[in-house]
Amino acid sequence: MMDRNNEELYLDVGISFNPTSQLVGLWRLNALKASFQKEGFRKGITYHTNTLRRYGGIQAEMLLANARSSQTCFRSAYQLCYEVIRPNHNRPKCISDRDGYHLTDGYLKECQWMHEIYSGSASQRAYGCRDEYRMSRQATLKVLPYLKEQIAFLKSQPILWIPSHIWFGLMDARLEGLRYAQKSLKIHKPLNYSIQTSILCYLLRSLTSTPIVMDAHLRQAL
Repeated sequence: MMDRNNEELYLDVGISFNPTSQLVGLWRLNALKASFQKEGFRKGITYHTNTLRRYGGIQAEMLLANARSSQTCFRSAYQLCYEVIRPNHNRPKCISDRDGYHLTDGYLKECQWMHEIYSGSASQRAYGCRDEYRMSRQATLKVLPYLKEQIAFLKSQPILWIPSHIWFGLMDARLEGLRYAQKSLKIHKPLNYSIQTSILCYLLRSLTSTPIVMDAHLRQAL
């Protein structure tokens, strides 16, 4: 693994920016995109946090020409606040449109579970941001001694810091609003009930992740 004539060893090098008090960090996408572009990464995929336009994370591969010279092939920047709602296997819980449409016990239990987390201990904890690079062994050995210099990146204020109780209070309020809207729709059953249910469930899933829109009717509605 140390001899490049046999095979190539790539390592993930991660940098965490953590607050010292009860705050939640959100990457500012404009600063993050500028950083990715300057370092020679492709456009990549942007993940908007809770459907917010200006905040979220980015994953991108390095342009081939730059990858050869920098020995870096991938970068991922994301927020650690998503860990609040993720189980140990790191897969987001997804409320299905079917459960929302029929307002099943599974839907109600899932919403209640999320409510207890957002209104509970999460608001008393701190969650920062993380920046990860995938690079060769040779590049890793050269970069590690200078990781502290990444602090200079913070001078551009790429992270918005929000008190934890405010951020999770916002998440809980949005959850309650979406749940109330779904219950009201179930009672009145408008003609486009299924489409409205899909939109509400999409917004619910957006609380914990950036869902991929697969259904054509939902893409058209959004």
